[in-house]
Amino acid sequence: MRDKMSPGQDSVLRVGNGRGESREGVPRPLLCSVIMAALIGAPFAMAQQNNVEEGQAALKKARAAAQTAYKANLARYKGSEDILVRPGLLADRKSRRITVWGAATALSKDAPIEFFLIPDNSGKGYEALAIAFARPSHIDEALRFIGMSPGRGVDFALLRFWPKGERAIVTVEWDEPSAREGGKTKRRQVRIEQLVLDGRTGKALPGTGLVYTGSYWREDPGTGKKIFAADVSDSKSIASTYNEPLTVLDMPYRARQGEVYELFKANPAYRFRRHQPVILTIEPEYKGGKRRVRDLVLTARAKGKGPARSLKDVAFSVADSDGAGISKGDSLASALAEFTRVLKSGQDPFVSVRFGPRLSLQAIRQLCTLLAAVQSVKGIRIEPPLQGQLFFEAFLPPKILRDRKRRVFQPWELHLTEDSGKIDATLIEIQEDWKQGAAPKLSEKRYSIRNSDHLAALIDKKDDRRRGRAIVVYAPREMTYAALVSLLRRALDKRPTVYIFLPLAPKTKKAE
Repeated sequence: MRDKMSPGQDSVLRVGNGRGESREGVPRPLLCSVIMAALIGAPFAMAQQNNVEEGQAALKKARAAAQTAYKANLARYKGSEDILVRPGLLADRKSRRITVWGAATALSKDAPIEFFLIPDNSGKGYEALAIAFARPSHIDEALRFIGMSPGRGVDFALLRFWPKGERAIVTVEWDEPSAREGGKTKRRQVRIEQLVLDGRTGKALPGTGLVYTGSYWREDPGTGKKIFAADVSDSKSIASTYNEPLTVLDMPYRARQGEVYELFKANPAYRFRRHQPVILTIEPEYKGGKRRVRDLVLTARAKGKGPARSLKDVAFSVADSDGAGISKGDSLASALAEFTRVLKSGQDPFVSVRFGPRLSLQAIRQLCTLLAAVQSVKGIRIEPPLQGQLFFEAFLPPKILRDRKRRVFQPWELHLTEDSGKIDATLIEIQEDWKQGAAPKLSEKRYSIRNSDHLAALIDKKDDRRRGRAIVVYAPREMTYAALVSLLRRALDKRPTVYIFLPLAPKTKKAE
């Protein structure tokens, strides 16, 4: 029997089967809910579509404005030796200022911010503050043009953990929309750090400036032409909020991507329309010839003729990278006082550490513990090891590496003993026998090591990338640095990552 319909009843219900269900088996109340949701959601979807279209129109307009400015600047400054004109960019050598035309992104409210600034072709607008209509290589060219020299980006494989270089001050200027509908805009000009909140503090990032690391140029294997890494890398970063190896401008402190991801969000104190035009200015932090980076060498050597068994037996000196000594006295306190003086002068001490041959491993560990305590964004920054030297963190290994069952990989183990100056060395290869549903069964394969060449050749012959290209060394406290390095010297050529464990303290039974 055909259902009777009251006047005005929704015609969609005519698909009913007389049992209160649609022909697709959907109950009438649920079907009504779906219909109402669709009708209510339609305006919202249309509004979203309108926002996207308006944003794209705004971005197109901002691009056009940048292109117009570029053409006007080409004509205006033709033949000028003190003005550099590039698409989306104007650099003034005399004022040492760079002007960059850009646009705000369409960043969502709670999106993590990984980049302050990206080029227009980056594709990272969903995690960046702003877009520049200039290429990363043009930003680099402009920074050089106004007298800055690029520093060096991070490279964890080469033990470069700190972005190094002079700092640049980046300012963003835009017409901030009113919080009230139809209200007047307000011209804003703030440091770019102010636009980002740090989730650890709930405050804006401090105005430290950004480090001009400079990315780098490399040869394109396909064409043989030189290409700028930041122009073609996945990130295409101009300025990043984490330590991006290929960026032009980096944070002035250690900020590994995985460690700071989702910590940085947009500061709600500032507002932007989707893809509205912005103007960025970039200037050197110091304009009078002063430099932020200070390269120093800390040398620790044994006093007298015997080995240095603890820090009280060690003499210290601090020198510039050219070898000119600058510290007064040979105490540890005088070395630390020199670092403090450099910091107070507004410079960052990048310190290379040289261990003397007669230092005991016990004394070196004590020193490295102290160095780790004074290394920070407000302290010293320790450089990769000098030629023939070990990185200071080699003497501060993660304790978990002692436990074969808990560590995530099985590195080579080198066990050393010493008797009357004679070193006995045993290399251990840890093998894992995996069975489904059970922890791996571990077994050892031991090799007696004759000398440095034998150690390096044996490891090379049995190279296994699963071992992390690392060596864990167990050595006596009294062994000298010279004895240790003479054995590791050849192996370090391919495996700079070394972890050195000293015997457990007999009283506390804890690793030192």
